[in-house]
Amino acid sequence: MQMSKRAALFVLSATVSTLVLAPAHAEFASAVTQETRNVAGLEQPAEIIIDQWGVPHIYAGTDRDAMFLQGYNAARDRLWQIDLWRKRGLGQLSESFGKSFVEQDRAARLFLYRGDMEAEWAAYGPNGRSSAEAFVGGVNAYVQKVLDGELPTPIEFDLTGSTPALWSSEDVVRIRSHGLTRNASSEVSRSLIACEEGIDADRLRQKLEPDWTPSVPEGLDPCTIPEDLLADYTLATQNVTFAIPDAASQAGPAPSADSGTGADDGPAKDTLTPADPDPAAPESHENNDSSGDQETRLDPATFLRTTAANVQEIGSNNWTIAPSRTATGRPILANDPHRAHGVPSLRYVVHLNSPGMSVIGAGEPALPGVSIGHNGKIGFGLTIFAVDQEDIYVYDLNPDNPDQYRYQGEWIDMEIVSDSVNVRDGGPVDVEMRFTRHGPVIKVDAENNRAFAFRSVWFEPGTSAYFGSVDYMGAQNWDEFSSAMERFSTPSENQVYADTEGNIGWIVGAISPLRENWDGLLPVPGDGRYEWEFLERDKLPSSYNPEKGWFATANQMNLPEDYPYEDYKLGFEWSDPSRYDRIAQVLSEDDQMTLAGSMALQNDDHSMMQRRMVALLQGLSLPETASPTESQALALIQNWDGVTSADSAAAAVAEVMLSKHLVKVAGPRLLGEDLSTLLGRGAITSVVDLLEQPDDRLGAEPDAMRDEILSQALSGAVAETKQHLGPDIAQWRWGDLHKGIFTSSVAALAPDGLRSQLNVGPLSMGGSAFSPRAASYNDAFEVTSGASFRMVLDVGNWDQSRFINTPGQSGDPMSAHYRDLAPLWAAGDYAPLVYSREAVERAAHHVIELTPEN
Repeated sequence: MQMSKRAALFVLSATVSTLVLAPAHAEFASAVTQETRNVAGLEQPAEIIIDQWGVPHIYAGTDRDAMFLQGYNAARDRLWQIDLWRKRGLGQLSESFGKSFVEQDRAARLFLYRGDMEAEWAAYGPNGRSSAEAFVGGVNAYVQKVLDGELPTPIEFDLTGSTPALWSSEDVVRIRSHGLTRNASSEVSRSLIACEEGIDADRLRQKLEPDWTPSVPEGLDPCTIPEDLLADYTLATQNVTFAIPDAASQAGPAPSADSGTGADDGPAKDTLTPADPDPAAPESHENNDSSGDQETRLDPATFLRTTAANVQEIGSNNWTIAPSRTATGRPILANDPHRAHGVPSLRYVVHLNSPGMSVIGAGEPALPGVSIGHNGKIGFGLTIFAVDQEDIYVYDLNPDNPDQYRYQGEWIDMEIVSDSVNVRDGGPVDVEMRFTRHGPVIKVDAENNRAFAFRSVWFEPGTSAYFGSVDYMGAQNWDEFSSAMERFSTPSENQVYADTEGNIGWIVGAISPLRENWDGLLPVPGDGRYEWEFLERDKLPSSYNPEKGWFATANQMNLPEDYPYEDYKLGFEWSDPSRYDRIAQVLSEDDQMTLAGSMALQNDDHSMMQRRMVALLQGLSLPETASPTESQALALIQNWDGVTSADSAAAAVAEVMLSKHLVKVAGPRLLGEDLSTLLGRGAITSVVDLLEQPDDRLGAEPDAMRDEILSQALSGAVAETKQHLGPDIAQWRWGDLHKGIFTSSVAALAPDGLRSQLNVGPLSMGGSAFSPRAASYNDAFEVTSGASFRMVLDVGNWDQSRFINTPGQSGDPMSAHYRDLAPLWAAGDYAPLVYSREAVERAAHHVIELTPEN
């Protein structure tokens, strides 16, 4: 592997720094490496003990220093990731990477928080502003040392010819586009289907729960909604990956330092472009480091249809179990949030200790605080609760002045914001952005004097995604936790709770639009007839010490039976209940749950959806033209238990059938060839519902059409599985198809040897989108989302708790902690989440003593 001088210095520096011995606060084993650092901005001496799994345990003299060192350590271990997060979110990619990113920067700036900053800080409780200021101070203390050449530059900056930037505390909360997660794309798809087939036909694409009859809002013509409406939204929320122009036509690896375009001087002028997105990747706007550039991507309309056709179940699992139902007599709390996979992991596990707090768990590496974890008294974990927090507004424009829109019978001026995008190796580019009273203008249809704006709760004060954890992570009991959750706004979450007194609970934390005269399922006219208020927080559901002794969520529709959903209309688009159904089955049957049992349940491969498919196929007779292999495959599935284990032949063909062929075969029969491209894997639930209870949507002979759909889907799946795994059905294994792969955003820029160091995988895996393991995959069967982080807490006996964070804790590809947890993750294993000082010292791997810099 060829390496630039800067990259070589980086590796050497990283190695040498671990050999500097210094006095420590405790006696550590001789194998524990130690170093000292002087840190500008630190107020009192402190210590970071990095354990053998890469978790930093920060011991600080003040609460402020703990947050400061959280930022310092995040920069130490994840600098490229958090720097790219900031530049993407603020719309500052062009300044570092060139003109190809200008359009993305403009789009990202549309979604920044532009409101009153005093109201913004006040919304997070008493610690919000001070936490952000301290965290950013720590980030900047590290970054400044890098800029001064006193600390090594991470290799990704070398490969892109860029440098890290200094932060402002406002940067932490003004970035909103990493958290946009709701139903805007669904509103567009529903409009396209309603235009051609009527709104009821959209039920095939998206099941509505609780049962609901949607209607087209008065004044809206669904046929006026363009397919490319969300072009700017897509730009502002896509992952950033890099490519060299025309890389596909170039022979050999990416240029090395010796070629004159490598890491010493950065890539040659304008050589960086955003890589094309994977159109088969699941749609998720909760990203690692976001966005890309539209100039080199699929056109927005094609992207909408291609992405819809490959959308996966994106969600999370959590549960809390009362002492009466555990083997230890202590509560158990478990959480495995499912997000888009990447390297480094989206989550980062950290332990913060100071006179006023001791909290450990996972958070976003670019944010202060811990959002999933525990302190000395309580444990907490979250999953998405599907409040509809977005709407699209449609305006008539003034024919004589296209910068005016009609509102309440008058022409209202749009707010026009002029901005300048700095561009590497070029002059600044001026951009204009337009805003209505509802939000940024994302599309203008000049020919028809029409404009479209995007409204979201994310433009309200206090809605920076996950930042509210700085408020609740210090709560000591249910009352304090509930009070903090009244200020938590985004994302809308199912928060589960357990404490050392034996109490458990569930509470929804969310800011919830209250729509009096529509349901949020379609765009609405922006003329003043459709306005929001916000639901009072005490109207959101919760449960404290439930009678059944446990509570679980998996993004399923979990409104209480008597909840007045018709009045509040929180949301109607939830995840398929398969994961929850399996979790509930296990928790209901086991009244002596153990930590090991909860870990096994997080990695459970049972697919309740596949059990439904097995039942559907029991009575199927294949046509006479079916091949012997098709008959073998049918028998295999008919005798299968629905467990999508890595070594299962039935799982291989059944998953290929369910994920790639069932909707593909059924869709054109139900919606026609064109509209069926809007049906993704999210339509699997509705299609299976229909096949279980066939009706006239399947024609005059619905049972026969059902069997024809199943037969053709099976035939297609067998042909594809044979193509991938060979003709011998006895040799088929799901894990030979289904692989965990983690790809670095800069891998395409690296020479071969370094590229293999940057990427992690492939790792054979079991599981599916519909099993608790939640290993969703793209058309190439690469696992693209799921639980990279898992946590199981022994509440009150904290040192027995367990976690995993894949592929590793570190963002440094030369660190052992960059990939060391990936094999454990793929195998369903865990590492200890040590908490007590004694356990931390026993687990110590490297110790950093920190002193204030004079």
